[in-house]
Amino acid sequence: MFFGGIDVAKHRHELCLTDDAGNVIRQMFIDNSQKGFMKLLQALDHLGMEPGGVEFCMEATGHYWLALYCHLVELDHSVHVINPIQSDAMRNLPPVSRRMRKKKVSRFHLTKHYLRATLMSVQSSFMGLK
Repeated sequence: MFFGGIDVAKHRHELCLTDDAGNVIRQMFIDNSQKGFMKLLQALDHLGMEPGGVEFCMEATGHYWLALYCHLVELDHSVHVINPIQSDAMRNLPPVSRRMRKKKVSRFHLTKHYLRATLMSVQSSFMGLK
């Protein structure tokens, strides 16, 4: 299983793909446009990742997440949307070392751990929203 943490922004999203062990497989920026979404799909295809093999997680930042969310869901990817307040709280948890907090990648690792911890509740809460 792979995890894709997406940092949503107005014009350009940042994506980090990790494996189960937390190893970073790929980091990239994608434009918030059809061209950017195609770039993401080409990267996933190049890595041999199929729908269902990647659990994506993104923050509900304004309305900027909607286009990418809809695009991924239409292609049968698993996408989980979390509240930015919750992901911010996860970054401040004690088990994370100060060294890791300084790294930009830590945000994606924390999102991945948050996704693992809440995957069952998200699936039961949003059953049928796909």
